[in-house]
Amino acid sequence: MAFSSTNHLLHNLLRHGTYWGLFFAIALAPFHLKAENGKAITGWEIIGNTGTDSNTNFLGTTDSEDLVIRTNNTERVRVNRRGRVGIGTDDPRQLLHVEVVNHLTNSVSNAARLSHATSGIPEEGLGTGLEFHIRGAGGSDATLGVIESVLTDATAGEEGGALQFKTTDGSEDGLVTRMSITEDGNVGININNPSSRLVIKNDSFGQRPLMSIIAGDETPFHISSTGSVTIDPVGAGVALRVKASSSSGSSDTTPVPFYVTAKDGVNAIYVAKDGDVGIGTAGEGITDKLRIRGPENNGLRATVRIISGRNQQTMLLDGNEIDGLNAGLFLNHNSSEKVILATGGGNVGIGTTNPNHTLVVQSDDPVVQIRDNTIDNSANAARLELLERAGGAFDAGAFFRWNGLNNRLNIGTIEDGVDSSAMVITRSNANVGIGTVTPQSRLHVQGNSGTDILITDGEFSRMRMVATDPANDVTLSIQARGSDAPNRAEIGTVSNHDMALFANGAIRLVIGRDGNVCIGNC
Repeated sequence: MAFSSTNHLLHNLLRHGTYWGLFFAIALAPFHLKAENGKAITGWEIIGNTGTDSNTNFLGTTDSEDLVIRTNNTERVRVNRRGRVGIGTDDPRQLLHVEVVNHLTNSVSNAARLSHATSGIPEEGLGTGLEFHIRGAGGSDATLGVIESVLTDATAGEEGGALQFKTTDGSEDGLVTRMSITEDGNVGININNPSSRLVIKNDSFGQRPLMSIIAGDETPFHISSTGSVTIDPVGAGVALRVKASSSSGSSDTTPVPFYVTAKDGVNAIYVAKDGDVGIGTAGEGITDKLRIRGPENNGLRATVRIISGRNQQTMLLDGNEIDGLNAGLFLNHNSSEKVILATGGGNVGIGTTNPNHTLVVQSDDPVVQIRDNTIDNSANAARLELLERAGGAFDAGAFFRWNGLNNRLNIGTIEDGVDSSAMVITRSNANVGIGTVTPQSRLHVQGNSGTDILITDGEFSRMRMVATDPANDVTLSIQARGSDAPNRAEIGTVSNHDMALFANGAIRLVIGRDGNVCIGNC
C-alpha cells in the first residue's frame, strides 16, 4: 500500500457487502483503496482520474439501489434505479424532477435557471433557451422546437427581454418564430415584434384563417383577412381595423374590404373599404351604408328581429314591413304622449295609446292635413274617400275633394269609380251649391225636373229667415204643425213686424203686426 503523502491519517475501515475499504484523510490527496476477495481494485479519486474507460469506470451503483448525493448531510440529488433524476425530491416521477420545498405559502419559488454568460458586452439578441429534440433509428435526428429568451434592450440596469416560441417546418428555413411576447407584454403570432397587445400575421394573402373557434364537434368559426388584422384600443373602446399589405409584407394605411364568411364560403358580413356594410348580400355591389338581405317577414321570421325590455318586446323588419309582436308598434318622440300605435287589431292612434277605432287622433287642437305636393293650384289638390266593399272591389262610396284650380270643395258620391258631385262650397264667398258647381247665392239648389227642399218633423217643422239689422231681428217663419195642434201650414213673422206679400216686385198685401190687412196700394 503506497501513499502520495506522508501526512496522512487512518480514518475508517468499512465493509460494504463483499467490499472492504480503507478511507484516508490526507492533506494533499484523499483517496479510497478497496479490495474484493483479497484482490486490490483501483478506486475513484475525488481530485480527478486518468486512463478511465467509461464502460468500466463510473460513479454509481451496480445493484438496484438509488444513487444519492448529499451536502451538509442532507440529500440534494437522487438518481433512482429507473434512471430518473430528482433534485429536491427523493421520489422523482419523470426523467428530471425538480422540486422546491420551503415554508412559503403565497409566493413563487423558481425551480430552475437557464443562464447565458458572455465574456463580451451583452448586445440585443443575446439569450438562452430550451431545445426540444428527437432522435431514433433510420437517421431520425431533428430539433422540433425551441423556447428562447432574448435580450431586446441591452441598456445596463434597464435590460428588457422577450420570449420567442419557435418550431421547425422541415424546410430549409429551419426554426421559425411562431409566437413572441415582448418586454411590453405584446403578443405576436407569426411575427417577431408585435406593436399591439395582440398581432396575428399571415405570410401571404388568404393563406389560412387567422383564427378558428371550435365548440365540440361543431363547424369551426374562422376569422380571416386578405392583409393584417389588429385590434387596437381607441379611446375607451375597441376597434377592428383592416390594413392592406404589400407583397413584401409591410403594412400601409390603404383600406381593404373586411369579410365575415359563413360555413358555405359565402360572405355573411361584408365591410367595404369606404365603410359600407352588407349583411347577407353575397357579393352584391354595396352602395348603401347598411344593406341587409334576408327572408320575407311572415310574422315569425324576418330580415331583422329586435328584442328588448323585460317583457321581451319584439319587432320584425323586412324590406316593406314592420311588425310589433307583443304590445303593438310605438313610434315615440321624447314623450309617451307623442306616439303612433298600431295594435294587433289594426287600430292606429295618434296622441293616444288606446285607440278604439281604426284611426283616432287625440290632442288639445287636433288637426289632420292632406296636402298636394305635385303642382300649384291643382284641380285634384287633396282628396279623402270613404269607400265600401262590393264584389271584392272598392269603387263605390263618397268623397271630399279640394279643387285648387276653381277654389271650391266638392262633396259627392262615387259609383263604379266615377265621381258625382252632389254639393259644392266655394272659397271666395262661401256659397253652397246643390246640384250645381257654380252656386250664385248662399244656398243654390238646382234640380232637373223639379227641385224639392224638404224639412220634416213629426210635431213641428219650420224654416226661418232672420234679418239681424236693425237691432231687433226681423224673422219670417214658414212652418207646418202636425201633432202639435192645430194641424195646418203657417207663414208669417214671429217678430214684432208686419208681413207683406208682393208680386212683380210690388207689395200687394200687408198684414200689420196689429192684425190690420191692406190689399192693393199699401
